[in-house]
Amino acid sequence: MFHNLPGNLHSASIASGLSARKQTVKGKELISNLCILRDAPLQMMFSLKHTQDKELRDLGAYCLQDVKVLRLLDLNLPELNESEMQIYRIDQKLNAQGLDIDIESIKTIVSLLEKYNVELIKSISELTNGHVTKATQINSIIKWLALKNVNVTNLKKETVTSLLTQPDLPLKSDNCCTSDKKLVNRLILSIPNY
Repeated sequence: MFHNLPGNLHSASIASGLSARKQTVKGKELISNLCILRDAPLQMMFSLKHTQDKELRDLGAYCLQDVKVLRLLDLNLPELNESEMQIYRIDQKLNAQGLDIDIESIKTIVSLLEKYNVELIKSISELTNGHVTKATQINSIIKWLALKNVNVTNLKKETVTSLLTQPDLPLKSDNCCTSDKKLVNRLILSIPNY
């Protein structure tokens, strides 16, 4: 951001030294209770029929406070220079246009990923003789790796990266069978957040 402020209103108001603050906890609760779609995603229905008048007044006060904080923030910030203004205009134009999305391709990709995931789970279970049935079973993976003489205490990205670069890793040696090497790589690369 041009003014080097945090991207959310609450943190930006604090960083700017404003006396007014955004209501965070109560606001999130109100929005969750009153503004989240309750039915099928394509139906634009709000849950107002089950709402107390006090909650609606609180939501109004929350929105009013947001506007006050935004106005104070705007008054305290210097104007954008011309190059930043150009970026802003382009950004607004792109937002107004929207983004073309090929829904059919996305559905195809999701379907392919689901099929791949099913195959991956099946192969992990088969290749570990049932020791590991899902890539999310971190403790089972660690125990299975220990059976293969690979001792680790966690499967964080740093640990796994270091493990895969070790030249003396038993599974990467010449006398190791190819299927074990492939499995460990597949298993490790399928760990969430790797």
